[in-house]
Amino acid sequence: SKIVEPAGAVDDSVSPGQLFKLQGLISNKSGATPAQGNGQVVLHVGDYFTIVDSTGNPLPQDSLKTFTANVPVYWWIKVSETASLTSNKIQPGMQYLRNHLRQISNKPQSADQPASNNLENNALEVMVTALPLDKNTGQPAFIQNQSFTKHVFISQKAQVKITEIVTDTLSTGQIYPVTVKAQLSNNIVNPFVRITLDDNYLGKAPADIPLDMESKAVWNLQVPASYAGTGKEILHFRLIGTDENSGQQTTDARTDTLVIQQKAKLSLSDPIIIPVTVANTGLISQGQEVQISLKPLYAPKKNSLQYAGLSGTGSVALDTALIAKQGFKLIDTPLSQSFSDTGQVLSWRLKAPYVNLTTNLTFKFDHLPLDANTKLAAEVDKDLGVVSVPVRVRQKTITIKAEALASQDTNLTRGQTNVPLFSFTVSNKEFDDPLHISAVQLAFYATSEDPNETNLLSPKALAIMFKSLQVMDYDDFQGLAKKGKLAKTAVSYADLQITDTTANPVTIPFDKVADVDARSEKKLIIVAQFQNNVVNRVFRANLRQVVVYDFDPDKPLSTADEQGRKLTDSDQLTSKAFTLVSTDPKEAFGNYPNPFGRQFSYTNIAFLLEQDSDVELRIFTLTGDLVWSKKLTGLHRGFYDRLVRWDGKNDKGQTVLNGVYLGVIEIKPLSGGAVKRYITKIAYIK
Repeated sequence: SKIVEPAGAVDDSVSPGQLFKLQGLISNKSGATPAQGNGQVVLHVGDYFTIVDSTGNPLPQDSLKTFTANVPVYWWIKVSETASLTSNKIQPGMQYLRNHLRQISNKPQSADQPASNNLENNALEVMVTALPLDKNTGQPAFIQNQSFTKHVFISQKAQVKITEIVTDTLSTGQIYPVTVKAQLSNNIVNPFVRITLDDNYLGKAPADIPLDMESKAVWNLQVPASYAGTGKEILHFRLIGTDENSGQQTTDARTDTLVIQQKAKLSLSDPIIIPVTVANTGLISQGQEVQISLKPLYAPKKNSLQYAGLSGTGSVALDTALIAKQGFKLIDTPLSQSFSDTGQVLSWRLKAPYVNLTTNLTFKFDHLPLDANTKLAAEVDKDLGVVSVPVRVRQKTITIKAEALASQDTNLTRGQTNVPLFSFTVSNKEFDDPLHISAVQLAFYATSEDPNETNLLSPKALAIMFKSLQVMDYDDFQGLAKKGKLAKTAVSYADLQITDTTANPVTIPFDKVADVDARSEKKLIIVAQFQNNVVNRVFRANLRQVVVYDFDPDKPLSTADEQGRKLTDSDQLTSKAFTLVSTDPKEAFGNYPNPFGRQFSYTNIAFLLEQDSDVELRIFTLTGDLVWSKKLTGLHRGFYDRLVRWDGKNDKGQTVLNGVYLGVIEIKPLSGGAVKRYITKIAYIK
């Protein structure tokens, strides 16, 4: 007997659960008398086998077959699922056992040798139970061996197993060997791995990949540089092998998630420049120290992928030409600075040369960290990987800033002394050299609105208003004023007597130079003494110039406000509007501006109450016709210059004609007493 199907079992090796076809052949010996008629043969199987039909359905355990000499008969046999003569891994000597079993598998039994009643588990016994006749004698033919026993080698159950899938977090554009490691039983042939994808963001799935000698399959995946997926790709792996005995395939499947990140690409942030005046203007004073800070960042991208991390360190460097050729000096900072992650602040401190020049402070990557996935150098954004700061070196620019006065009463009276008009600070915090202040310049304007050249006070008007202007140390002035010792002991840097030849703007030269220490600031205050015969007036003071030098008094330094603007262009260095009035209610009653109508759409009516009162204001034509009136009740004592406005319209809302009108005020004290009545002239010109 012999196994004839499938091809993998013809060497008498089968696998658990397998079907195979056994052939039995009773042949007439050459030269012997032919056999006549049919005989019967039966198959006995060990415990590891079951006789079945060709589809695997069980048949009687001893399957009887009728045979004719020289014509084979066949049985289908199924190997038990639990049958095994070997372990999952072939141990040393197992191949010898297998070969030995094959050598002893064909053992015929002679006719006088009884058949075995106890077959081994892996044995098959073909036994003749009835013989055909001898053609000559008509007697049962002689048979040399009544039975034939075959031992079948049963391999372990054919198995394939994925033991490991080697993947990693990948970057766009990266090539990576996705590796599948497998464990196979020794009866598996032609093993391969089939990979399928849920989408096409990674391109087409690869063709089936055969396992190599180390039971590995490798897919050299290249992530598209333009990958447009979500960053998580599901990969399906199926390991397929063929049972060498049965020819049937066995499989194992695993699923893995591949994480995709954007390849690391770096840029540089916008620089932060200190001081802000340099940032706003691009101007650096000679010898000035400047700090420039920036950060390495991930470059902007259009997709939502997370960027790959960085490995190792990179560095950003300042252009060496600035140091070698243009004279800039680094202060306690290296030319090239290292970073290990994005967002890390890198700062350079530079001191400008003592020459005028125009240049660019250029920063760029000079060493790149690695993309943590690819282990290759990160990319640099072609547009944002270099930062260039255009600057112009010139003499120092000194920052002048207005300071709020500790207390400021804007309603002033004639003859008043030691009146604070304006306070300011000269900052030298950015420089290592002391400064010296030798003069200031103020302009005075007859307006409560924005000052301009049209309302600049005349020299004669200045002389009528002021006796003198002084410049003092702010802290000294405030401290001594509280103690009542100002007139005698306050330190004055300048004391300018005002005459009708004093120009406006007023330049106040210092009698004593005010020094500003390095890395510090000086706070000064301008104080006024008023004339006794001053007329009612509204005015504002504007600081136009501060004369500051460092080494040479003949070479004053540039000055600017906190925003880097020239003092003459600044809107930060103008005082509040002061109202200068008489202490006499009759003289205090008036209006400003006067005339009004063309440039100013309204006029403020000013009046002084010596005690709490009710007030009635009326405006008449010169012929005595009432034009406009207003009543105010319960006013407290004090000066009012912004409570009442007249817009040049009568009580009916009609605009009056150009001309002069009479303003009349009646003041009735709440405590009783005589009603006071005063008159002033109001001019309206449209």
